[in-house]
Amino acid sequence: MQDTYDQIVSIIPSETLKREIKAADYRLPEADLLTISFRYAADFDTRIQLLRKLENLFSGELKAYTARLINVQLQMLDDFMQPADDAVFELRIREAPDIYEERYLCRSYTAALQMISLFYEEYAGISAETDDSWYRIDKRRILSEDAAFSEDTLGTLILLPGKRVYSVDVFSSYEHMAETCDGKCLHCARYCVLCKEPLFPAFIRNGDPVKCTELHGKTFFGIACQFDDSPCSDCYVIPLDSNPIRCHDYANIHDFHMHFPLPQVERLEADDIPEELREDYWSVREFLIDNHRFT
Repeated sequence: MQDTYDQIVSIIPSETLKREIKAADYRLPEADLLTISFRYAADFDTRIQLLRKLENLFSGELKAYTARLINVQLQMLDDFMQPADDAVFELRIREAPDIYEERYLCRSYTAALQMISLFYEEYAGISAETDDSWYRIDKRRILSEDAAFSEDTLGTLILLPGKRVYSVDVFSSYEHMAETCDGKCLHCARYCVLCKEPLFPAFIRNGDPVKCTELHGKTFFGIACQFDDSPCSDCYVIPLDSNPIRCHDYANIHDFHMHFPLPQVERLEADDIPEELREDYWSVREFLIDNHRFT
């Protein structure tokens, strides 16, 4: 169990959170290990491998739920890849987080994969795949003139560089919820990976500068508000590039706050903030402290 535990903690993106877990001798419960594996595995294959390791270690309801989760993920992947006469595959190519997405309609999943290769062949010397490249494929139903209204998206698959599958979600009646979950995120089961939020040590303090990174997306810098020392799932962050901070309209800065998942937040030193944001950081921090506006 310890080897698997260490492997799962290692996939948490935030280096500062991982150090705090170790320093505080904080032990994540089994259900949280399941959620972290599901959300932060490097790719689809790694996710399945971790879930299988946990299935072998778990017992009772959690073991049964993990087995069902694995089966559903594999079923979704197979279902998504199947061609259909009444569906097309919309490919989006994004070479980097800040670059415009290119879009192509393809007849099949295989055609979408081929189009990625053809795209880079066509634009060789102008475009190239990087570590930040990202591909989204939406499987969409073709609606005819006599069809009743329905949503057209059947499922979504995300690919990473090298056409590695990152995640898949097919929007149908797959039984992948926890047995006691009502599906509305109101009285969620204690182990449902779709809506359960793991708790972590509160290692960020009022006024700390932080860096927040979207999964396979953009990074932004902010100032954190931490209301107590209780274990928490996210960080209350006010982005430093928000209009009220840039315009020093401090009375309204809390209207622009975000609750960002703690595993995606790095605690920084002030000198780590980009120089163009540093003056605003010190200014808003002074305002929040002097006016007791962290709460």
